[in-house]
Amino acid sequence: MGTDTGAEDLPVALLDTSAAIALLVGDHEAHAATLESRVPFLHFFDGFRTSHELNTIERVSEDDLRALLDEELVAAHRARALTPDRPVLRGSAQNPDVFFQSREAVNPFYAAVPAIVQEEMARFAARTGRAYRLFDYVGDPGAERVVVLMGSGAGAAEEAVERLRQQGERVGLVVVRLFRPFDAAAFVAALPASTETIAVLDRTKEPAALGEQRLDDVAPRQRHWAACSWKLLMPMTRCEMRTAAAQ
Repeated sequence: MGTDTGAEDLPVALLDTSAAIALLVGDHEAHAATLESRVPFLHFFDGFRTSHELNTIERVSEDDLRALLDEELVAAHRARALTPDRPVLRGSAQNPDVFFQSREAVNPFYAAVPAIVQEEMARFAARTGRAYRLFDYVGDPGAERVVVLMGSGAGAAEEAVERLRQQGERVGLVVVRLFRPFDAAAFVAALPASTETIAVLDRTKEPAALGEQRLDDVAPRQRHWAACSWKLLMPMTRCEMRTAAAQ
């Protein structure tokens, strides 16, 4: 699943699942988190692979799903709905100065999203035994080389990591679950302290940008977190390509 659909520019939280068995889990986590955070969620996944895959999954019972939803939050959500019985004025014409005061006022809601999503993931794990995190790490606890990716490629990457570990390689994989808002602290915490090199894989292309979406998320973390000593495997820039071609 690529991130080149333009959805990353929408004011919504983006939650990814990378396999058919995780789809129901992601649906519930997104639904529960949006009720508490009051931030819209977009739960996305590789539709082509999911629709063409034959798999056997263990469904979560309706009783479990109902127990994990807060009925008071559901009622509050419905009470905020637009209805002619309780007319309100929303979204009237505003000048830029007033409009951006409103835009800045939403920052605390988005800042709270990662903690709310992680809390819902923990509640779901306690009830069903299926555990997910904002950033799931698999591989050697003392990995020196780590791949970061999101989407259906995670399954093949995990198999490659396990195969390389059997050969003595110190490698690992970080799977991004909550893409937006991107929680920098949770990402760094998911990396082994021994990490020396990171490769960021992104199934998208931003020809006019310095890097793709996930690379832009990960690269500032190296500068921002002084404790990090790892480096990125960066692709050649166009300037470097032209210089290399000229030589």
